[in-house]
Amino acid sequence: MSTDFFNAAHDWADAEHHIEQAHDHYDRGQWSEALGELQAAIEINPANADWHFNKALTLDSMGRFSEAVDAYLEAHELAPSDVEILNSLGVDYTRLGQYDLALHAFEKIVEIDSDFEPAYCNRIITYAELGRHDDAEEMFYLARQIKEHCPFCYYNMGNSLFSRQLYERAIWCWQQTRSLNPDHPHINYRIGQAYWANGQKELARQSMLAELRSNPGNVDVLLDTGHLLLEMNQLEGAREKFNRILELDEQNCHAHHYLGELLLHEGKIAPAMDCFRRALEFEPLHPGSHYRLGDCYFRLGQTANAREHL
Repeated sequence: MSTDFFNAAHDWADAEHHIEQAHDHYDRGQWSEALGELQAAIEINPANADWHFNKALTLDSMGRFSEAVDAYLEAHELAPSDVEILNSLGVDYTRLGQYDLALHAFEKIVEIDSDFEPAYCNRIITYAELGRHDDAEEMFYLARQIKEHCPFCYYNMGNSLFSRQLYERAIWCWQQTRSLNPDHPHINYRIGQAYWANGQKELARQSMLAELRSNPGNVDVLLDTGHLLLEMNQLEGAREKFNRILELDEQNCHAHHYLGELLLHEGKIAPAMDCFRRALEFEPLHPGSHYRLGDCYFRLGQTANAREHL
């Protein structure tokens, strides 16, 4: 056998080793390491569509969506009839606000395989982002003809309904998602937001707390829960949530601001001002903290300082 054959066999084995390492890193959540191994394999054999696809998935996990699109396009060029590649490409185009390209990708899927349900399911979000909610609902019903009970379809339709302030219908859709997949990301949070927007604050509180039980370190959920508890005049519960945020992120200007609001409510002007100043350290243009500081200075008779902030 020729030397070229042995060299090719060695390169093939080396590439496969990189892929095995990439899968191991990916399963451990070690995205950068997985990406490096995938790139090494692709440099040996750039004609493998699956490797480009896996590279794109890894970039997605890292939130690097523009780069993921490039990798999906490489994969698509090598495997133009692969509907999974086209579907992932459409999802990322939607994330990037390139809605026409997203719709084109989903429509190409239907030309290849009209029974591929995600091509309809994911278009719900694309149309909702475009404000084409009638088209979003059409995709919802088309998807359900293929797969009647898809948690993602209900979730996506709930987003469309929420954006139209149809809160009760959004809650119903998200409850269907939760019944089909109790572990769907942020589902209790979304239900809580809809209850809150609909004026059902106690139900919103219960949903937010359910989300925190499964996701206790989510700063956005902690912040919204604290804000909701403030509206419900449950001040100690709110204080606990804002302090918890600062344990996770001491530079969170919103938590500092709302702790200042609590102190101001208790008549503790000087400590409240310290909180508002801390908020402005981390977000100098935070309007609420400027307003509150100006109000505090005005109460103290320091009109020049008050004017500066107001």
